[in-house]
Amino acid sequence: MGASEWHYRTPYTGDLTAALTVLQHAVFHAGDYYQPESESPDGAPPASIEDLLANESVRQSGTHSILDVGEIISTGDEDRFGAVKTISAVEALTNFGTTRPTAEDFEHACANGGIFDDCPRWSGRCTVLYENGKPTQAAFWGISGD
Repeated sequence: MGASEWHYRTPYTGDLTAALTVLQHAVFHAGDYYQPESESPDGAPPASIEDLLANESVRQSGTHSILDVGEIISTGDEDRFGAVKTISAVEALTNFGTTRPTAEDFEHACANGGIFDDCPRWSGRCTVLYENGKPTQAAFWGISGD
């Protein structure tokens, strides 16, 4: 199947980890991810994110979504499997042309594709998005799945 690029925006209330958790639950409940064959004898879908991630097929191929990452790391940290790194002001300027990107800046960067160039597989990036100079959304993007 190959890896997939993914990107999301979600409301931001001052905590990127909380935003990631809320977003992951929304994606899971919407079924907006690659869904492998059920390992359940009755074919039922997984009841939780934890059940989904315990599926052998998911462990091998991923969900091709934000569900494939589980933690946020700081700008200066080394990239690691399953982590989303906050971007620096320089990276924001490079990707969006500003250090305070808007939702429109983010969507434009995603459509152009270059935003994904710095993401190692099975990881992602995140930043805060602004409207009228105020933080309003968290943006997440990455590449995962095999």
